[in-house]
Amino acid sequence: MYPLLLNAPIKDYIWGGNRLRDENGFESEKNKIAEAWVLSCHKDGESVVSNGDSFVIRPSETEPKIKIYTSVTESNMEKSCQKTNILKEKIMNAFFN
Repeated sequence: MYPLLLNAPIKDYIWGGNRLRDENGFESEKNKIAEAWVLSCHKDGESVVSNGDSFVIRPSETEPKIKIYTSVTESNMEKSCQKTNILKEKIMNAFFN
């Protein structure tokens, strides 16, 4: 398995500058970069896998069930749906067969 690379949500608050861009290589169309949420699942900015497919399995917090979240990277919606279905099938076979 290869390491997952994440695209960090970039925040451009008033106290931002250019050090995150210049010294750490964060890219953004925004003029200032105040914060880079490198690993985030916050509603105002989630990190997104940029180099491949992944999945997360976790228990539900409100119901007696397991939730499975998938993430795929593709060039269009049709390919993305196909890849998601293949990933779903592999997960189901691995855990439930």
